[in-house]
Amino acid sequence: MTIKKVAFGIIGAVIISVLTAIITIYGTQMLARNGVDITKSNGLFSSKKESKPQKFIEVKNVVVTLQTAAHQQHYLQMDLAFATSDEEGQKKVNELSPVLRGTTVTLLSAMDYDALREMPMDTLRQKLLAAYTARFIKLQTEKPFTDVIISKMVYQ
Repeated sequence: MTIKKVAFGIIGAVIISVLTAIITIYGTQMLARNGVDITKSNGLFSSKKESKPQKFIEVKNVVVTLQTAAHQQHYLQMDLAFATSDEEGQKKVNELSPVLRGTTVTLLSAMDYDALREMPMDTLRQKLLAAYTARFIKLQTEKPFTDVIISKMVYQ
């Protein structure tokens, strides 16, 4: 009787293994049909998507003259950091720092002092990014950074 129980146990294990394999294959096929890439899942045992570490190149002491509606002059000093992920981008940001400074000064000097002070930082950052993008298009060169961070703003 014990040999019979062992045989049924082995047959049961084989049947369960075959069913598990069939369900796994079927599930994989269903996911593939739905456009899910199972090799890039974020499951417990999978590796996370590798991203290049960002490095920041600083452009310090950008000074801009601002005017109020009453024609009073004020000054703004700011430090910027440009995010790039490769050595070539870092080198290019350093080489093009006069362009970045000039674009910053051109954009901000045309703004009213009070309007600039009331502007949210993210809005100012978006305006700077748009101005840099437009400038690099005019220069027919690729923008060597992915983001700009305003690290310091001092109004006088």
